[in-house]
Amino acid sequence: MKSSRLLASVRIASVIFSLCLAAICAVAQSKPLNWKEYVSSQGKFSILLPGEPTTGYRPVGADSESSTTYVTNLIIDEKAWTVAYFDLPAAPADEAASQNRFDRTRDHMLKMYSVKLSKEDNLTFNGLPVRSFTTKPDDGNRIFHTRIYLIGQRVYQVWALARVGDEEAAGVKAYFDSFKAQPLNAQEVEAAATRSQNDEKNAKPRKIKVSSGVLIEQATKKVQPLTPAHLRAKGLVEIKITVSNEGDVISADAISGHLMLRVAALEAARQWKFKPMKLGNMPVMMEGVLPLEFK
Repeated sequence: MKSSRLLASVRIASVIFSLCLAAICAVAQSKPLNWKEYVSSQGKFSILLPGEPTTGYRPVGADSESSTTYVTNLIIDEKAWTVAYFDLPAAPADEAASQNRFDRTRDHMLKMYSVKLSKEDNLTFNGLPVRSFTTKPDDGNRIFHTRIYLIGQRVYQVWALARVGDEEAAGVKAYFDSFKAQPLNAQEVEAAATRSQNDEKNAKPRKIKVSSGVLIEQATKKVQPLTPAHLRAKGLVEIKITVSNEGDVISADAISGHLMLRVAALEAARQWKFKPMKLGNMPVMMEGVLPLEFK
Protein backbone atom coordinates (compact mmCIF):
# COMPACT_ATOMS: atom_id res chain seq x y z
CA MET A 1 0.00 0.00 0.00
CA LYS A 2 2.80 2.38 0.96
CA SER A 3 4.67 1.63 -2.24
CA SER A 4 1.52 2.35 -4.30
CA ARG A 5 1.05 5.71 -2.58
CA LEU A 6 4.72 6.51 -3.07
CA LEU A 7 4.50 5.64 -6.76
CA ALA A 8 1.40 7.81 -7.15
CA SER A 9 3.15 10.72 -5.41
CA VAL A 10 6.16 10.34 -7.69
CA ARG A 11 3.92 10.38 -10.76
CA ILE A 12 2.09 13.52 -9.58
CA ALA A 13 5.39 15.24 -8.83
CA SER A 14 6.65 14.25 -12.29
CA VAL A 15 3.55 15.74 -13.97
CA ILE A 16 3.87 18.99 -11.97
CA PHE A 17 7.56 19.22 -12.86
CA SER A 18 6.78 18.70 -16.55
CA LEU A 19 4.12 21.42 -16.49
CA CYS A 20 6.44 23.84 -14.72
CA LEU A 21 9.23 23.07 -17.18
CA ALA A 22 6.89 23.65 -20.12
CA ALA A 23 5.81 26.99 -18.65
CA ILE A 24 9.42 28.03 -18.09
CA CYS A 25 10.32 27.07 -21.65
CA ALA A 26 7.36 29.00 -23.03
CA VAL A 27 8.45 32.12 -21.16
CA ALA A 28 12.03 31.65 -22.26
CA GLN A 29 11.00 31.27 -25.89
CA SER A 30 8.69 34.34 -25.90
CA LYS A 31 10.57 37.24 -27.40
CA PRO A 32 10.44 40.60 -25.64
CA LEU A 33 9.13 43.54 -27.63
CA ASN A 34 11.90 45.49 -29.33
CA TRP A 35 10.97 49.14 -28.83
CA LYS A 36 12.50 51.84 -31.01
CA GLU A 37 11.62 55.36 -32.01
CA TYR A 38 9.49 55.82 -35.11
CA VAL A 39 9.60 59.26 -36.74
CA SER A 40 7.05 60.53 -39.26
CA SER A 41 8.33 63.63 -41.03
CA GLN A 42 5.03 64.03 -42.89
CA GLY A 43 2.99 63.53 -39.73
CA LYS A 44 5.36 65.69 -37.66
CA PHE A 45 5.33 63.21 -34.78
CA SER A 46 7.55 60.59 -33.18
CA ILE A 47 6.67 57.69 -30.90
CA LEU A 48 8.14 54.44 -29.56
CA LEU A 49 6.92 51.31 -31.36
CA PRO A 50 7.85 47.64 -30.80
CA GLY A 51 8.64 46.99 -34.46
CA GLU A 52 8.29 48.38 -37.97
CA PRO A 53 4.73 49.64 -38.66
CA THR A 54 2.73 49.79 -41.85
CA THR A 55 1.39 53.09 -43.16
CA GLY A 56 -1.66 53.96 -45.21
CA TYR A 57 -4.54 56.38 -45.44
CA ARG A 58 -8.31 56.62 -45.46
CA PRO A 59 -10.34 58.89 -47.76
CA VAL A 60 -11.79 62.29 -47.00
CA GLY A 61 -14.91 61.73 -44.92
CA ALA A 62 -13.64 58.67 -43.06
CA ASP A 63 -12.74 60.80 -40.01
CA SER A 64 -12.99 64.35 -41.35
CA GLU A 65 -15.20 66.03 -43.92
CA SER A 66 -12.24 67.96 -45.30
CA SER A 67 -9.12 65.80 -44.99
CA THR A 68 -7.63 62.40 -45.68
CA THR A 69 -6.68 60.41 -42.56
CA TYR A 70 -3.11 59.06 -42.44
CA VAL A 71 -2.50 55.91 -40.41
CA THR A 72 0.59 54.30 -38.87
CA ASN A 73 -0.27 50.85 -37.56
CA LEU A 74 1.51 47.90 -35.91
CA ILE A 75 -0.11 44.60 -34.84
CA ILE A 76 1.66 41.86 -32.86
CA ASP A 77 -0.40 38.88 -31.69
CA GLU A 78 -3.50 40.38 -30.05
CA LYS A 79 -1.85 43.73 -29.33
CA ALA A 80 -1.92 46.79 -31.58
CA TRP A 81 -0.52 50.33 -31.64
CA THR A 82 -1.87 53.00 -33.99
CA VAL A 83 -1.33 56.69 -34.70
CA ALA A 84 -3.83 58.28 -37.09
CA TYR A 85 -4.10 61.96 -37.92
CA PHE A 86 -6.15 64.33 -40.05
CA ASP A 87 -6.31 68.09 -40.52
CA LEU A 88 -9.14 70.52 -39.83
CA PRO A 89 -9.79 73.56 -42.05
CA ALA A 90 -8.75 75.68 -39.05
CA ALA A 91 -7.76 75.17 -35.44
CA PRO A 92 -10.68 75.21 -32.95
CA ALA A 93 -11.38 78.80 -31.94
CA ASP A 94 -11.87 78.22 -28.20
CA GLU A 95 -12.16 75.65 -25.42
CA ALA A 96 -15.78 74.83 -26.25
CA ALA A 97 -14.88 74.15 -29.89
CA SER A 98 -11.97 71.94 -28.79
CA GLN A 99 -14.18 69.88 -26.49
CA ASN A 100 -16.76 69.51 -29.25
CA ARG A 101 -14.07 68.19 -31.59
CA PHE A 102 -12.92 65.72 -28.92
CA ASP A 103 -16.49 64.50 -28.43
CA ARG A 104 -17.07 64.03 -32.17
CA THR A 105 -13.77 62.20 -32.68
CA ARG A 106 -14.32 59.96 -29.64
CA ASP A 107 -17.87 59.04 -30.68
CA HIS A 108 -16.68 58.34 -34.21
CA MET A 109 -13.96 55.97 -32.97
CA LEU A 110 -16.35 54.12 -30.64
CA LYS A 111 -18.74 53.55 -33.53
CA MET A 112 -15.96 52.64 -35.94
CA TYR A 113 -14.63 49.83 -33.71
CA SER A 114 -18.01 48.82 -32.22
CA VAL A 115 -16.85 49.37 -28.64
CA LYS A 116 -18.32 51.17 -25.62
CA LEU A 117 -16.83 53.93 -23.51
CA SER A 118 -15.59 53.00 -20.03
CA LYS A 119 -14.02 56.21 -18.71
CA GLU A 120 -12.36 59.39 -19.96
CA ASP A 121 -10.34 62.36 -18.73
CA ASN A 122 -9.15 65.71 -20.02
CA LEU A 123 -5.36 66.08 -19.97
CA THR A 124 -2.78 68.50 -21.35
CA PHE A 125 0.21 68.01 -23.65
CA ASN A 126 2.74 70.84 -23.72
CA GLY A 127 -0.06 73.12 -22.59
CA LEU A 128 -2.43 71.82 -25.30
CA PRO A 129 -5.69 69.93 -24.64
CA VAL A 130 -5.82 66.12 -24.79
CA ARG A 131 -8.76 63.76 -24.36
CA SER A 132 -7.93 60.37 -22.84
CA PHE A 133 -10.36 57.47 -22.72
CA THR A 134 -10.57 53.69 -22.37
CA THR A 135 -13.24 51.31 -23.59
CA LYS A 136 -15.05 48.40 -22.04
CA PRO A 137 -13.54 44.99 -22.92
CA ASP A 138 -14.57 43.67 -26.33
CA ASP A 139 -15.44 40.05 -27.17
CA GLY A 140 -11.73 39.18 -26.98
CA ASN A 141 -11.34 40.81 -23.52
CA ARG A 142 -9.30 43.62 -25.10
CA ILE A 143 -9.40 47.32 -24.23
CA PHE A 144 -8.67 50.38 -26.36
CA HIS A 145 -6.44 52.87 -24.52
CA THR A 146 -6.80 56.11 -26.48
CA ARG A 147 -5.60 59.70 -26.48
CA ILE A 148 -6.82 62.38 -28.87
CA TYR A 149 -4.48 65.35 -29.32
CA LEU A 150 -5.33 68.75 -30.80
CA ILE A 151 -2.15 70.39 -32.07
CA GLY A 152 -2.96 73.42 -34.14
CA GLN A 153 -5.44 72.24 -36.74
CA ARG A 154 -4.19 68.67 -36.72
CA VAL A 155 -6.04 65.95 -34.79
CA TYR A 156 -4.02 62.91 -33.68
CA GLN A 157 -5.70 59.67 -32.62
CA VAL A 158 -3.16 57.62 -30.67
CA TRP A 159 -4.27 54.28 -29.28
CA ALA A 160 -3.06 50.93 -28.02
CA LEU A 161 -5.10 47.73 -27.94
CA ALA A 162 -4.29 45.08 -25.33
CA ARG A 163 -5.99 42.32 -23.38
CA VAL A 164 -7.11 43.13 -19.85
CA GLY A 165 -4.14 42.67 -17.53
CA ASP A 166 -1.66 42.75 -20.42
CA GLU A 167 -1.20 46.52 -20.49
CA GLU A 168 2.29 46.43 -18.97
CA ALA A 169 3.50 43.85 -21.51
CA ALA A 170 2.02 46.00 -24.26
CA GLY A 171 3.97 49.01 -22.95
CA VAL A 172 0.87 51.21 -22.93
CA LYS A 173 2.22 53.88 -20.55
CA ALA A 174 5.65 54.11 -22.18
CA TYR A 175 3.98 54.26 -25.59
CA PHE A 176 1.87 57.30 -24.68
CA ASP A 177 4.69 58.97 -22.73
CA SER A 178 6.95 58.77 -25.80
CA PHE A 179 4.57 60.60 -28.16
CA LYS A 180 5.89 63.93 -29.45
CA ALA A 181 4.38 66.21 -32.11
CA GLN A 182 4.86 69.70 -33.49
CA PRO A 183 2.33 72.12 -35.00
CA LEU A 184 2.41 72.77 -38.74
CA ASN A 185 3.67 76.09 -40.09
CA ALA A 186 1.79 77.94 -42.84
CA GLN A 187 3.76 76.30 -45.65
CA GLU A 188 3.20 72.82 -44.19
CA VAL A 189 -0.54 73.48 -43.82
CA GLU A 190 -0.78 74.29 -47.52
CA ALA A 191 1.31 71.24 -48.51
CA ALA A 192 -0.83 68.96 -46.31
CA ALA A 193 -4.05 70.20 -47.96
CA THR A 194 -2.62 69.51 -51.44
CA ARG A 195 -1.42 66.05 -50.42
CA SER A 196 -4.83 65.24 -48.96
CA GLN A 197 -6.59 66.17 -52.21
CA ASN A 198 -4.20 64.07 -54.29
CA ASP A 199 -4.39 61.04 -52.01
CA GLU A 200 -8.19 61.15 -51.87
CA LYS A 201 -8.32 59.94 -55.48
CA ASN A 202 -6.51 56.69 -54.60
CA ALA A 203 -7.89 55.99 -51.13
CA LYS A 204 -9.83 52.74 -50.67
CA PRO A 205 -13.08 52.42 -48.69
CA ARG A 206 -12.42 51.84 -45.03
CA LYS A 207 -13.21 48.48 -43.41
CA ILE A 208 -14.69 48.47 -39.91
CA LYS A 209 -15.45 45.62 -37.55
CA VAL A 210 -19.08 45.31 -36.45
CA SER A 211 -20.94 42.98 -34.11
CA SER A 212 -23.15 40.13 -35.28
CA GLY A 213 -26.17 42.15 -34.17
CA VAL A 214 -25.20 45.08 -36.38
CA LEU A 215 -24.71 42.75 -39.36
CA ILE A 216 -28.16 41.26 -38.93
CA GLU A 217 -29.75 44.71 -38.49
CA GLN A 218 -28.10 45.93 -41.71
CA ALA A 219 -29.21 42.88 -43.73
CA THR A 220 -31.72 43.46 -46.54
CA LYS A 221 -31.64 39.87 -47.79
CA LYS A 222 -31.25 36.90 -45.44
CA VAL A 223 -30.74 33.40 -46.78
CA GLN A 224 -31.49 30.45 -44.49
CA PRO A 225 -28.92 27.66 -44.90
CA LEU A 226 -30.26 24.25 -45.97
CA THR A 227 -29.09 21.08 -44.28
CA PRO A 228 -27.74 18.62 -46.88
CA ALA A 229 -30.31 15.85 -47.52
CA HIS A 230 -28.00 13.04 -46.37
CA LEU A 231 -27.29 14.68 -42.99
CA ARG A 232 -29.26 14.99 -39.77
CA ALA A 233 -26.80 17.45 -38.25
CA LYS A 234 -28.02 20.71 -36.79
CA GLY A 235 -26.59 23.60 -34.83
CA LEU A 236 -24.84 26.93 -35.28
CA VAL A 237 -22.17 27.74 -37.84
CA GLU A 238 -20.33 31.05 -37.60
CA ILE A 239 -19.15 32.70 -40.82
CA LYS A 240 -16.69 35.58 -40.82
CA ILE A 241 -17.68 37.85 -43.70
CA THR A 242 -16.51 41.05 -45.34
CA VAL A 243 -19.21 43.26 -46.87
CA SER A 244 -18.35 45.77 -49.59
CA ASN A 245 -19.30 49.43 -49.29
CA GLU A 246 -22.17 48.59 -51.68
CA GLY A 247 -23.58 45.87 -49.40
CA ASP A 248 -22.34 42.68 -51.11
CA VAL A 249 -20.51 39.83 -49.38
CA ILE A 250 -17.04 39.81 -50.94
CA SER A 251 -15.40 37.21 -48.69
CA ALA A 252 -16.63 34.49 -46.33
CA ASP A 253 -14.84 32.02 -44.08
CA ALA A 254 -16.34 29.44 -41.69
CA ILE A 255 -14.74 29.78 -38.27
CA SER A 256 -16.84 27.44 -36.09
CA GLY A 257 -19.60 24.86 -36.26
CA HIS A 258 -20.20 21.34 -37.59
CA LEU A 259 -17.67 20.57 -40.32
CA MET A 260 -20.30 18.88 -42.52
CA LEU A 261 -22.51 22.00 -42.42
CA ARG A 262 -19.89 24.62 -43.25
CA VAL A 263 -20.13 24.38 -47.05
CA ALA A 264 -23.90 24.94 -46.95
CA ALA A 265 -23.44 27.82 -44.47
CA LEU A 266 -20.87 29.49 -46.73
CA GLU A 267 -23.17 29.14 -49.73
CA ALA A 268 -26.00 30.82 -47.82
CA ALA A 269 -23.81 33.58 -46.34
CA ARG A 270 -22.51 34.64 -49.76
CA GLN A 271 -26.10 35.37 -50.85
CA TRP A 272 -26.87 37.83 -48.04
CA LYS A 273 -27.26 41.51 -48.91
CA PHE A 274 -26.80 44.51 -46.65
CA LYS A 275 -27.60 48.20 -46.49
CA PRO A 276 -24.43 50.19 -47.23
CA MET A 277 -22.79 51.34 -44.00
CA LYS A 278 -21.54 54.91 -43.60
CA LEU A 279 -19.27 56.64 -41.13
CA GLY A 280 -19.92 60.32 -41.39
CA ASN A 281 -20.70 60.72 -45.07
CA MET A 282 -18.30 58.02 -46.28
CA PRO A 283 -19.36 54.49 -47.30
CA VAL A 284 -17.30 51.83 -45.53
CA MET A 285 -16.84 48.07 -45.73
CA MET A 286 -17.97 45.89 -42.82
CA GLU A 287 -16.31 42.86 -41.26
CA GLY A 288 -18.06 40.67 -38.74
CA VAL A 289 -19.28 37.22 -37.76
CA LEU A 290 -22.60 36.02 -39.19
CA PRO A 291 -24.24 33.25 -37.10
CA LEU A 292 -26.28 30.79 -39.19
CA GLU A 293 -28.54 28.25 -37.51
CA PHE A 294 -29.32 24.84 -38.99
CA LYS A 295 -32.61 23.61 -37.56
